[in-house]
Amino acid sequence: MADEMKNCCARKCANIISNDSNIVKPVQDMRAKYYMTKTGNERTTKLLDLIRTSMCAELDERLRLHNFMGQVICMHKWVHLLGISKATYYRALVLVRKGFYTCEQIRKSTCSNVKGLSASGFISWFLEKYGDSSPERQKVLLPSCINVKYIYEEYRESPGPHLKEKHFYCVFRKNFGKVVSFAKTRNINPCDICLKAKNELPKLNDARDKHQLKRDLGIHLERQSNERKDYYRKRQEACMTPSEALSIIVDGMDQAKTNLPHFRGWCKPKSGSMVLKTHITGAIMHGQSNSFYIDLNQWPHDPNMTITCLLNSLCRGRRSFPPKLYIQCDNCGRENKNKYVLGFLAYLCVAGYVKEIYLSFLLKGHTHEDIDQRFSVISQHLRTLNAMTLPQLQKAVEGSFLQTPIVEVMGTVWDVKKWIDDFINNISNHSYPHQFWLYCDRPNHVTLKTRMWSTDNWAPEEDEMQLEILDLDINGEQKIPTGQPDTCRPDYEKLNLTLGAAAIKKMKVYLTYEENEWWQNFFRNKESVQNNEAIWPLSNIKKLHRVEDMQIIPQVNLGTSCLRPMLDAEEEVREVITKRRKNKTARNTQN
Repeated sequence: MADEMKNCCARKCANIISNDSNIVKPVQDMRAKYYMTKTGNERTTKLLDLIRTSMCAELDERLRLHNFMGQVICMHKWVHLLGISKATYYRALVLVRKGFYTCEQIRKSTCSNVKGLSASGFISWFLEKYGDSSPERQKVLLPSCINVKYIYEEYRESPGPHLKEKHFYCVFRKNFGKVVSFAKTRNINPCDICLKAKNELPKLNDARDKHQLKRDLGIHLERQSNERKDYYRKRQEACMTPSEALSIIVDGMDQAKTNLPHFRGWCKPKSGSMVLKTHITGAIMHGQSNSFYIDLNQWPHDPNMTITCLLNSLCRGRRSFPPKLYIQCDNCGRENKNKYVLGFLAYLCVAGYVKEIYLSFLLKGHTHEDIDQRFSVISQHLRTLNAMTLPQLQKAVEGSFLQTPIVEVMGTVWDVKKWIDDFINNISNHSYPHQFWLYCDRPNHVTLKTRMWSTDNWAPEEDEMQLEILDLDINGEQKIPTGQPDTCRPDYEKLNLTLGAAAIKKMKVYLTYEENEWWQNFFRNKESVQNNEAIWPLSNIKKLHRVEDMQIIPQVNLGTSCLRPMLDAEEEVREVITKRRKNKTARNTQN
């Protein structure tokens, strides 16, 4: 304490303090209270409190008295005992005189002025136009070619005053940092054009080349934005006029998140290998209900699975369909974009269940929509609980939402492919269009029209050869199957349940008695988990009208960077062709 014994003023405060033999402990305690506080605002707030509570008199501008352990000392000695600089003391004293009790970071805000509000409005518009719904989290997912710098460059091209780049980043981080996520190509099926632009933009140094590349990229982003707006329009139409139109979206969830048994907080079960892989297919009838169908991969994920889930959702609790049906699917040829789905939709029109059907697909890499938001809610809920058995998983999916959805284990898959295969013409180049329109132009006849984008006209035109999706009989009328299809037979051999039983035995200590009994019953009787009642969903649906009276009048639709070849290929329209099926009797006669 040699330094503390120095005379600091005419009052000789050092001598007053030195007479107390217990001076060391109080000084250490006071310093500990101050320095143990976090640096920054909290420590400054603590200093304001110490000055306010200890100051007892202010003799003049240069001398203030403080109370320390019942002794009156000058400010110089008080600052020395606390271990702070005089500059720090005077800065805090200014705040005390102004009446501050707490200290917050005081700096000029860029979020509340005109430029900051304009920047926030631009970012909101940009996210609404180009953002997707993340399938993993409740965030807005931007394409992989877009980053914050790209958004700022687009912002600089907008009219009006602009923020500097660092201030723009502050606005983005403060207002949108927690709601925006930039797509990582390893997590989703990437868009080829966006991926190409992401790799080429940093390599371009010439301003003109970069401007041309961004201009071509803007054409692509505008296309995907228009397709999304068209989907929103159809969805809103179905919600506002449920008696005239029905909108439904069907998609599948990433099966890695619902494998059984599911341990909270564990990526893999205690046994080190998955026992039972499950898959969830979701369907949203907009403005009406949400449905989720769980299967054990005992059926192939093909058109039969898609059509079965679609029919189960459409026919549940319904006696008839509205005249117009909007269907939104994932851009997958194996499950959705194939001749069997188109042929079955044509059957619904010819059979008289609906008058017209619109089948739409979003662009590759931009297909994440409201159904993926539901999957995200399920994924987040599963992180908080265990799901050891299939009934527990079913209950967990139901508990993920405030309004309980329809969750069922698929017990029947209808073999629509085999049922309708003999009535569908061969079709090619159908993987290119993004929208299909099926309607009856005359009794017992359905017409198929396609278009690349929602802003294009439907093709073929009225004076051109029409597309015949269904085969014709000798009278020129389209043939459709009668009765109902058979059910598919499940294949449990590929589930490898022998290894699953061994894995359950290893993790027996982690399972309750009821959970272990469920697994043993499942291994003994695999079919016990599914409902064996096979009722054709359309058997209870009334037809809207007689087939002979059905006719719809078609509506009239008014309507060079490295990315240019890809844009031209994306815009390329290939004629969809249907070929007349050969008569089996004729083929046998020739042979």
